[in-house]
Amino acid sequence: MAKILIVEDDSILSDLYNNTFTFAGYTTVTAKNGLEGLDKARQEKPDIIFLDLMMPKMNGLDLIGELKKDETTKNIPVIILSNFSDEKLAKEALAKGALAYVIKSDYEPKQVIELAQKWLSEKISS
Repeated sequence: MAKILIVEDDSILSDLYNNTFTFAGYTTVTAKNGLEGLDKARQEKPDIIFLDLMMPKMNGLDLIGELKKDETTKNIPVIILSNFSDEKLAKEALAKGALAYVIKSDYEPKQVIELAQKWLSEKISS
């Protein structure tokens, strides 16, 4: 099964997504900030990354930039999970290479799994 990296500084949300993906049969790796997320992306080579934007040590936008500059991580799909319904932030994240910008409160965990399945199936078929 696919490996998912969850980069989220809120431990309750991180645990929720981790448990949801694990229950659905995915292998998960978590990181609590952007720097840790960058290290784990390089070490673990996940199939997809779910990324919060506002985090300590390195925010999500900076992390996307670092991921896309690195030959070993530039092709890993990134989906933003944010609390901010901000069109400017969404456009910036998409311009930096995120596949989607998802408002956390608009999606139940089951719907986040469906997003992962959609992007992973497209990655496999391409």
